This record gives sequence, C-alpha cells and structure tokens, in this order.
Amino acid sequence: MLKIRICIPVAPCRAGSASPLSAEPFVLRFTRFFFRTLPLILLVGVLALPVLALLASWLPWGVVAADTGTILREMAGTVLPGYVWTTLWLGLWVAVGAAVVGTATAAAVTLFEFPGRRVFEWLLLLPLAMPAYVTAYAYTDFLQFSGPLQVGLREAFALEGRLLPEVRSLWGAIWVFTFALYPYVYLLARTALGERAAHLMEAARLLGAPLSRRITTIALPLARPAVAAGVALALMETLADFGVTSYFGIQTFTTGIIKAWLSMDNRIAAAQLATMLLALVLLLLWLEHRAERRMRFTAKGTGHAGATEAQPVPLRGLSRGLVWGACTLPVFMGFVAPVLFMLRPLASDWSVLPWDRFMEWAWNSVRLGGITAGLAVAVALALAFAV
Repeated sequence: MLKIRICIPVAPCRAGSASPLSAEPFVLRFTRFFFRTLPLILLVGVLALPVLALLASWLPWGVVAADTGTILREMAGTVLPGYVWTTLWLGLWVAVGAAVVGTATAAAVTLFEFPGRRVFEWLLLLPLAMPAYVTAYAYTDFLQFSGPLQVGLREAFALEGRLLPEVRSLWGAIWVFTFALYPYVYLLARTALGERAAHLMEAARLLGAPLSRRITTIALPLARPAVAAGVALALMETLADFGVTSYFGIQTFTTGIIKAWLSMDNRIAAAQLATMLLALVLLLLWLEHRAERRMRFTAKGTGHAGATEAQPVPLRGLSRGLVWGACTLPVFMGFVAPVLFMLRPLASDWSVLPWDRFMEWAWNSVRLGGITAGLAVAVALALAFAV
C-alpha cells in the first residue's frame, strides 16, 4: 500500500503577536462589558442619584450650611423629638398589626381547608390596590362627627355629641396603615408556609402532635423570616407616607422634612433630615436582606406542599366560621368598606362627578400605571439577570 505524507509548513509565531485563540476571550470580555456590565453600571448610577443628592447635602455650602445648622438645632430643641417619638410609635403598632393580620390570613389559606379558600388567596391582596391616603379619606368622610354614620345614629336614637372616637388621630392612622399594608406580610408568609410548612406539619401529625403544637412549633418558626421581610416593607411604606399623616394631622418625621423644605424654605435642611430617615430605611433593608437569607437557608432540602400527603387540614363547625371571618375582615376593612364609602355620594347624585374630565384622569392614570409597570419589570429583569 502506497502511503503519501503531506507536510504543511507552519510559520513561527512572532513575539508580541496575538493568536486567534488568545484574542477570542478578549472579544468576549469586551462584548460582555459593553452589553452587560456597562448598562448595569449606568442603571445603578441613575437609581442612586437621589441617595447621592441627599448625601451631598452634608457637604459645606457656606452661608447655606450655617442657616441649615441653625434650623436643625431649633427643630432638635423643639419639635424634632416629638416627630421621632410619633414616628416610632406609629411604626411599632403598624408592624404589630401588619404582622398579626398578614400571618394569620396566610396561615389560614395555606394550612387549612374551608369554603372559599382559593378565592380568599387573591381577595386578600386587594387592599394593595387601594392607596392608604384614599382609604383615610373614605373612613374620615364616613365616620367623622358630621359623617352619615354619626348623623344617622344621633337622629335615630335622639343622641347628642360625638358618638365615635376621632378618626383623624394616631390610632386612626394605625388602623388605616395596618389594613392597607398587611398584604406585604401576607404574600411573603403565604409563600413561605406553602413551600415549607405543609409537609412538615403532616409529618408532625403522623407523629401524634396536636394541631396547636404543629402551628406554634413548625409553621410560625418557618414563616418568621418571611414575616420579618414583609414587616420591613410595610414599615418603609409607613415611614415614606405623607398623605395619611398630613390629612390626619399627625406630626411624624416626614412632616418635619416637608416643613423644613416648604415652610422654612431650606431644602438643604430637608435633605439632611431625609438622610436620617434614609439611615432608618437602610437598617430595615438590612433586616429584610437578612431575613431573605434565612428564607433561602430554610428552603434547602424541603419538598413542595402540593403532594398528596401534605394537604391542608379540613375545618368544620366553629373553627371554619372563625377562619372564614378572619379572612373576610381584612378584605372588608382594607378594600370593600372604603369603596362603598366612596360610592355612597355617587349613588345619591351621579352628576356631581365631571365625567368628561374623570375619563381623562382615568386614562392618564392607566397609561401612567402601565408605563411604570413596564419599566419596573424591565429594570427588575435587567438587574436580576445581570447580578
């Protein structure tokens, strides 16, 4: 057999010349930096601009800095301690209320079986569609001294004076914030309980543990990180709110920021006060991040709750009625009642609403909401895939 050998001369590589194999990683790194890292840096920079502007308020600004220091010292010696105390008291009770309502409803629709459970799973999210300040307006209009409820009671029973506590108060704001913001806790706690608790509670039942012990020793400890994260989100919403506190006449830290900016005409002082509030928000973010890490830790090695051996516990009799009432009350207080209160004036006279302008306002709201939702989803997806 004849063998033919073919020799192909190969030119030696010169010093300093780059081969195609060594050039390819550089091209990939440049492409990745240009299309992934650089847009992420620009996006983070745009999102960080408000925070950087607040931090820049602490730089020396000459006469402005002197005026700012005087204003802050005067506020610290007069009204600022009251603002801080009211804010802490409001945040404490909103955290307790949101945690109790959100955890109870999440446990009800996740761990138990009762009529309407599937419907309540999404009905309990409806208060998120009702802004807190709108809920405050609705309750005030219906429950105040000159509102239809007290007027009707006085006429029906020949009574005089105030019959109900003042709505526009600190406790009224706590009521509004609790039923407007509990869905943050409910949503996270429901996910945590659905993913981790059901099959473990079934295992505890097979070992002879009663229902009360299964809830207190298994379900609630597993949901604790999710509840902490939801409470942190609710507190951030409470601290940033100005509509409810302003309408109810409550002097919170946000009120001090607005007064320093508008009443005292000093935006630097307002920015420095906002920086102090930002520090508290960063603390809540850290707590929320820590809770999320604990959630990821507890999620390891767990199965899903949809297995046949981990079905919700059926309820009967009084227990079914109590759970159904516990799920109905937040939906009614946070969504149904405010909607009914606002529809009451329209039911008597539909002509009071300027329908032409109303349709324009509604279209603007829908358009703005759609654009905002699209941008929020796009930014969230970009950050999720880039990090």
